[in-house]
Amino acid sequence: MNDNLSDNEKFIIMILFAALLFIYLAFGIFDSPIHPLIKLLPFYALTIYVIIRNRLKKHKIE
Repeated sequence: MNDNLSDNEKFIIMILFAALLFIYLAFGIFDSPIHPLIKLLPFYALTIYVIIRNRLKKHKIE
């Protein structure tokens, strides 16, 4: 897949994802009775950011 994210953006997103995962595991948020949609909202937000950012950069190039 051809993505239009810079290396810095990829690195920052990877660090954010790892930090969120570590925090969730450290505090047991994955095991909590919170609704899954709310529990995984930060991960969904990162995914939506990547999708929107790719599409915006793609349209700027064309």
